[in-house]
Order: sequence, then structure tokens, then C-alpha cells
Amino acid sequence: MMQIVVTNAHSIRNSGDAVLLQVTLQEIERCFPNATVTVALNDPHGYTPTHGETAVASFVHWFKSNEGARGSWKTGNLLLSPVLLGWAILAALGHRLSGRSIGSPFHPEQDRLLRAYFAADLIISCPGNFFLSGSGLGLPFLLTLFSFAYGWLAGKPLYMMQQTIGPFRRAWQGAIMRWVLERVRIVAVRDDKSRQTLDEIGLRHPHCHVLPDAAFLFQGTGDAGALAAEIAQMAQAAALRGADGDRLRRAE
Repeated sequence: MMQIVVTNAHSIRNSGDAVLLQVTLQEIERCFPNATVTVALNDPHGYTPTHGETAVASFVHWFKSNEGARGSWKTGNLLLSPVLLGWAILAALGHRLSGRSIGSPFHPEQDRLLRAYFAADLIISCPGNFFLSGSGLGLPFLLTLFSFAYGWLAGKPLYMMQQTIGPFRRAWQGAIMRWVLERVRIVAVRDDKSRQTLDEIGLRHPHCHVLPDAAFLFQGTGDAGALAAEIAQMAQAAALRGADGDRLRRAE
């Protein structure tokens, strides 16, 4: 049975991210109807599966909590990052060379993530807009890219769904982005500007495609009747206010 890991899923508390994840799961179900899917989420707590998938905490979640408006960095784990990521890298190389799956001895969440990568037949990066230069030291960019590249490190084929790429304010970020994407089997971007950014960082990929935003594939299951009625009431009220204003101006 095909096993797939979806990386770089952020949080279902963000409506846009939730839609993109649903589209990803729908497309996987359509293309691989019997696949076992694991989603690596930056905000895994409280996640309810919708397509029989399993949720695990992502590499980003190892170092950053999504509680609060913007989340907060886990200082202790950041200080231990050479140990945590060093072990993960050694485990991936060991799996690639020997086929053995060695998880993490530090925390059950970390162990589940590594074993999901090692059991996977392929890795898919969720569509979105996270491969870009942020503020500060660029840790979110590095962790997001590491989450995707880790699949290659473990010897798994990589596929990237529609992304917005860039902008990159630092040359090293563009260089490392190019290095990773050169190891991806199919690269999909969702706008011409992103394709131009890839040209600017020197990516020459034989299977790079500009495709419509994956969000356009979303088919909601909710009833829009209540929303339509509310919009109609607002429009009617606005029309009445406009009519009253016209009468007042004529009276003046």
C-alpha cells in the first residue's frame, strides 16, 4: 500500500491553510485511492482527520508553538537544535544506506515524525506561500525547507504542489532553495512571478510548471444559503439607505 507524507501543512485554524490542505488530501485520494497519508502539521493539536489521514507534529512544531496570535519559539528546543536535528539527519542517512528505521529517542512526537518519513513512498509539499525571506534570522524558512528536504535525505522522491516562491532578500536563501528544488521531481508554482524568481536564482528544472492556485480546486460542503440571505439583507438595507438619502436631497 502506498504511503505518503504531506509536509508544510500549517494550521486548520487558518482558513486558507485549511482549504489548501483539504485540496491536497482530495487530490491524493483521487490519484492514490488506497494510500495511507500522514500529514506533518505545524499546529497538530486538535486536528481532526477528514480523509482517514494521520496527523503528526512537523519539524517546525519541534521549535515553535502556534499558541497565540503569532506563536512563540521554544527556547529550550532551539538551544538543543544541534542535537535534535543532528540525530534526525543521522537517522535519515542510516535509513537511506541500510533501510533501517530508527526514530527519535528524545520525544514520542519526534519519533512519530521520523518514522513517518522513513515509511513513506513519496513526500509531497502542501501548496502555499512559505518559501520566502521573512524577518529576523530566517529560521521559519530554514525549518520549512528542511521539512521538505528531509524526505530527500531519507531517500524518498519529492513532489511540490503549487507554491508562491520568494521574494528572497538574502542570496544564500535563493541558493539553498535552488539546491533543494533541483532534487524535486515535479515543481509546481502558482504564478508567473514565482517562475521568474526561480529563473533569477538559477533554477533550470525540466519539470517546472506554472499551474493555477490549488485553492480553486476546493469544493466546500457547507450550505451557503444563510450567507446568501445575510448578503441579500445587507444589500436591501443599503438600497433603502440610498433611497432615503435621495429623498432628503430632493427635499432640500
